Amino acid sequence: MKTQSPSPVIKVFESSLYRTNSCVLNLGDAVIVVDPTWLPEEIKAIRSYVDGILDGNALYLFFTHSDFDHILGYGAFPEARVIASDRFAKNNRKGEIIKEIQEFDDRYYIVRPYGLDYPFTDFAINTDGQNMNIGGSELLFTLAPGHTYDGAMLIWPEAGIIVAGDYLSNIEFPFIYHSYKDYKHTLESLLKTISAIESINILIPGHGDIGAGRPEIMARIHKDLMYLDLLKQECQNPDLAAANVCREFIKSYSTNPFLIQEHERNMETFLKTFRP
Repeated sequence: MKTQSPSPVIKVFESSLYRTNSCVLNLGDAVIVVDPTWLPEEIKAIRSYVDGILDGNALYLFFTHSDFDHILGYGAFPEARVIASDRFAKNNRKGEIIKEIQEFDDRYYIVRPYGLDYPFTDFAINTDGQNMNIGGSELLFTLAPGHTYDGAMLIWPEAGIIVAGDYLSNIEFPFIYHSYKDYKHTLESLLKTISAIESINILIPGHGDIGAGRPEIMARIHKDLMYLDLLKQECQNPDLAAANVCREFIKSYSTNPFLIQEHERNMETFLKTFRP
């Protein structure tokens, strides 16, 4: 399992599946694990690392959103207290999400050494820009709907870190499972937040490479906003020229043909949810 330490206080674990990132933040007097995920041996490696640094301190889990691939490691950290958005806590699809995990495990004959449960939220984020003091560190949580209904991000200003969930990937354009307008609003709000917090210089996306430095982080935001504009143009003016422009732009993320399916799904979501 690939690991990276872009800062002494963070360890990023990259799964072999979809290049999904889980990360561990060492706050000194507490440890936060974000979205521990995918294969049992990968989650075991995360758990082993946490055990090596915990030293009797408090353990927290932060879930950026409720997609099944981001919550399936929950059972490996039974003593942890959970931080997530209030919408995450009140999600009415909990049973369906657990079924998705079970179907994935059944398909690949995966047996996990812990039960499959939807995370119980101990600390709910219900306002944008909510602050929490954990382990003597001030953390900022922002709501991030758009990709899903219940997204949230974590910002640790002192360490210059933002953990963005399924936003700002360099290998995926925006995947819009909930709302085009909410997704765009999340990006625009994030642009203002990062502009205001000058210490932010490390981005941990849900998938793909770590963003190093403010210029790269800002470039990713602007690029994703550009994709949203091109998506809107294609949906509102469906002609071959608009489609070709959009598909050429998509190649700047990846040439993986799977992405065209996600783009077409985005078009469906736009047409169902967009209101001027």
